[in-house]
Amino acid sequence: MARDPLLRGHTLYGCAANLALTGYQSLLVLFLVRDVGLSAGATGVLIAITSVGGILGATVARRLATRLGSARVVLLGKVGLAPLGLLIPCADRGFGLVLFALASVAIVAGVVAGNVVFAGFMQSYVPTELLGRVSTSVQVVNFGAIPLGALLAGVLGNAFGVRTALWAMLGVFALSGVILLATPLRRLRDLPAGRLGE
Repeated sequence: MARDPLLRGHTLYGCAANLALTGYQSLLVLFLVRDVGLSAGATGVLIAITSVGGILGATVARRLATRLGSARVVLLGKVGLAPLGLLIPCADRGFGLVLFALASVAIVAGVVAGNVVFAGFMQSYVPTELLGRVSTSVQVVNFGAIPLGALLAGVLGNAFGVRTALWAMLGVFALSGVILLATPLRRLRDLPAGRLGE
């Protein structure tokens, strides 16, 4: 994994994105209830609407990969849509909640679509005898960032306020795409077919 630029880059991206998104999610309910002033019920509905993005991303991932190219779908989902997350801290009552919902659905759809496409690629790209080790290594790096993201968001929220902490975490998420742009992925239409090393 460490020697392959696509696997390495995607793993490092996943680490940065997980750190940022976990931090964002750790603060989300507090932000919507305390800063925006929503009721608990309205907050639940808004978060449920956000999850539609995951269903949408999973549903369209393969069709988009066929039409646009698998590498382009990964880039569009994980790099192109990520800056929309910067609309989330702008949420306020009224139209700001519409922007919040649209941005949330878009970033969730993008991440899920990119994950679906890249997971399929990994399963066909990594030799079968190495797939378990590579997948586990990726998960250790990616999941290792999750508690750090929550801790960082809490520290930032206490020091600078929840909205500012959201700006910081979603800024890191938007910038995490630079990692993918530094890999050969940016020049590809489709992810490589065939096995690694062949």
